[in-house]
Amino acid sequence: MALDKPWRALATVVLTLLYGGFLAAPLVLLVKEASLHREIDAFLGVEDSFVLHRAQIEADRATILLQQTLYGDPAAHSDRVRTAFDVLYGRREALINVGRRTALGSLPAFDGAIASMAAVIDQADRLLEAHDGDGLPAEPVSALLDRIDALHGHLATLSGQAVAAGAMARDEIRARTASLNEQVDASLLALLLASPIYVGGLVATNLRLRRAARRMAALASELGSKNVELIRARDEAEAAGRAKTNFLANMSHELRTPLNAVIGFADVMDQEMFGPLGNDRYREYAGDICGSARHLLGLIGRILDFAKIDGGHWQLEERAERPAEIVDTALRMVRPLAEARRLRLTRTDGVDALFVRLDERAIMQAVVNLLSNAIKFSHDGGRIDVTLARNGLGGLDIRVADHGIGMTEADVARVVLPFTQVGDSFARAKEGIGLGLAITRALVDLHGGELLIESAPAVGTAVTIRLPAERIETAETRRGAARRDGARRQLA
Repeated sequence: MALDKPWRALATVVLTLLYGGFLAAPLVLLVKEASLHREIDAFLGVEDSFVLHRAQIEADRATILLQQTLYGDPAAHSDRVRTAFDVLYGRREALINVGRRTALGSLPAFDGAIASMAAVIDQADRLLEAHDGDGLPAEPVSALLDRIDALHGHLATLSGQAVAAGAMARDEIRARTASLNEQVDASLLALLLASPIYVGGLVATNLRLRRAARRMAALASELGSKNVELIRARDEAEAAGRAKTNFLANMSHELRTPLNAVIGFADVMDQEMFGPLGNDRYREYAGDICGSARHLLGLIGRILDFAKIDGGHWQLEERAERPAEIVDTALRMVRPLAEARRLRLTRTDGVDALFVRLDERAIMQAVVNLLSNAIKFSHDGGRIDVTLARNGLGGLDIRVADHGIGMTEADVARVVLPFTQVGDSFARAKEGIGLGLAITRALVDLHGGELLIESAPAVGTAVTIRLPAERIETAETRRGAARRDGARRQLA
């Protein structure tokens, strides 16, 4: 009996501790449950990135309207542009409200996206107030388009972070829900064995957790419907991009026909085919009209090429060609422009006899674009170097290097974007609409190659067309191609 009392006391202490633990278990589970519900609410906000896609769509619509103003489309008047930015302002306010009540506002890119939207809207307001009811000038519109491009980058980064954060939160909540359910089951079993007093509380806790599980299931269903909406929003954005491309192509076609007539009539007047004009200034004016119209026709041709490439309608006509001959032809084409600036063109070639399978017209246009840019941004009396050489990967490099004004690293990243002009006032004063390098990169991409740009301010720029090794024609592949051509001619 003497030994029985200590064991009984020990048993009492153990049971008291167990009862205390059992009593504390529901409280701990309730705290975990409340934390879980808060995370579910935050998870809803992070996954609800639909407002981001709506903001991206409105930014795309504003971009299209601004680009239409650059081409004088009467439908793109200032009222429509103002309405587009008013809607974008509303999207910004909606995004701020979502960020305040959910975890979306804690993402690293959130503040940057809000600030970028505010900057775009503020710049648009100043532009519209300064030109209320008038046509919008090209330079501030181009600057605003650059700002909107930066906004697209901020929104895309925020959207990616929201999706990633939502996915991580979803997995963590599922794991914690499973763990919490296991703890509830264990506590319920222990309380059933220890005391029926705690059964009611644990059952109630278990029911609440199961409601949370059902809420998660409903959330999964809701996310499925939101995914459909996001797909619809993506399709609308792609449709807006196609509409922009179609607008450029249609507008360019509409301008090309009257321009050809202007060039023809101006040429007739310049050559005095039907008799003298009576004053030498008339001939001079006719020559200016003809030259300006040809320049504008060239710009329209570039827009048409870009629209064709952007729409996926450019088909390569590949044959075995000598790149050295293509480069020589391109140099002859631009030599008058170089001589007018007293520029010296040099060519270094170690691959005279090399044949490459390519589209001659596409590569010719790419090389002429690079040479034209090099001439445009070189200082008078300078030098432009053209080099053809095999690279370390077995392919071919066509390199055009100038010693002109050069670019910063930030400009190099942007210069290949369509309708983008970078640099200082000297660069922007040059002719062009910012499509040369964009078209060149697209044509090189169609060949499976790369466009590499090296540049430094006040040093110069070197641009390399890198064609892959599989396009190099060997003697065996050329014989096989000749046999196939002969077989096709016989069948024809």
